[in-house]
Amino acid sequence: WKESPAQTIVTTHSPLLVDVGLWRGVTRMAGHAVYPTAERLDEKILDQSIAAHLDEIPQYYYHETTFTATGTELFFAKKVLLVEGPVEKYGLPRLAQVLGQSFEQLTVVSCNGKSKIAHYAVVCRAYELPLMVILDLDDRDESEKGNALVIGASAGAPIWKFTSSFEELLGIGKKADHKASRALGAIDELRDPAAIPEEIRNAIGAVAEWCNGQTS
Repeated sequence: WKESPAQTIVTTHSPLLVDVGLWRGVTRMAGHAVYPTAERLDEKILDQSIAAHLDEIPQYYYHETTFTATGTELFFAKKVLLVEGPVEKYGLPRLAQVLGQSFEQLTVVSCNGKSKIAHYAVVCRAYELPLMVILDLDDRDESEKGNALVIGASAGAPIWKFTSSFEELLGIGKKADHKASRALGAIDELRDPAAIPEEIRNAIGAVAEWCNGQTS
């Protein structure tokens, strides 16, 4: 259809067909609203406009290396929780059930690494998707480069910060073998709410309060 003189509009509910690298051709419609707006694209994050950040996606091939097929499900979400990896994506909803909490209307997106959260946060802000972030500070200050990047890109959104990391709170050391699988095993063994580490309980409570509140 590229050779056709007629305009072609394709609609889909499948994240597999969304190419963030072609973001100028991607529109999100919610109710009577259409995103992204020109005003939002002109907003600045980390010293450049949101549009400039989005233009870096194809420039640096982030649409091939960062935004996976499952990651683009955020375009169809009512509310988005960005987490570092698959352990949090699985573990937080699982432990929320143990605590009797509900993550209604929430899509948990694994960004596959701390450094990539910022890219997902920019897309959420561009398309005005309600956003919350859970960040591992990894025993470092918030001003540390990696932490500051995520916090800056997520400005205006609620951010929950673990002092160390989600895995360490579960008792899995930084240099542990098969770290992810051991963390998932530890999650499945937690059936008593009182046994869930306090920091994780508090984080789940904050997420539940946010995602079950009014969308803003």
